[in-house]
Amino acid sequence: MDSDFFIFDWPEKETAFVKEYCNSFNLEEGAYQYELPLNCNTAQEALDTSHWTFKERMVKPFDSKIIIFDSSDDYDDKLSPLIERMARQCIPAFKDVPNIKVERSAAHFYPEDDGFMGWHTNANYPAWRIYLTYTEEGGKSYISYYDEKTGKEVKSYDNKGITCRAFKLEETPSLMHCVFSQTQRWSLGFKIYNGELNNE
Repeated sequence: MDSDFFIFDWPEKETAFVKEYCNSFNLEEGAYQYELPLNCNTAQEALDTSHWTFKERMVKPFDSKIIIFDSSDDYDDKLSPLIERMARQCIPAFKDVPNIKVERSAAHFYPEDDGFMGWHTNANYPAWRIYLTYTEEGGKSYISYYDEKTGKEVKSYDNKGITCRAFKLEETPSLMHCVFSQTQRWSLGFKIYNGELNNE
């Protein structure tokens, strides 16, 4: 597995809390965003890499079919210490960092009828990210990324319940990635910083 992309186990005792967090969002109150790239009729076409090279792909603005939510401070305050602990335990770069800063970066819902987020890098927001995804069905959704070392696309499918991933996003080269779902998929994202180096 790529050294800057990790999948790790989420504590079983915290699963109910994450499910409760996801269910706290009202789908009717989120910001629905649906836009396909030009000359594409489906999400599959938008994500298909067979006809272009990753280095030539233009990825701005984001093409997607998602619902976006604002922060939920009550839940974030409770979840951030758990994210900090997982970062320290599961990401070698943070093992001995005394001051880890956690910042919620995303709360997205992907609908079951081909929910997706197109290829992008987040290069303008470099940081390690931890993403918790929650689905009731396994194997029907995934995050896909371009592995610079092999020059190939890698698909990481979601399990039933919670799948926890960490990956590093840099200014250059940055991890190009996308998401596709054929099941209801919740995604909670967090930026992870070394607080000793980021004092803003």
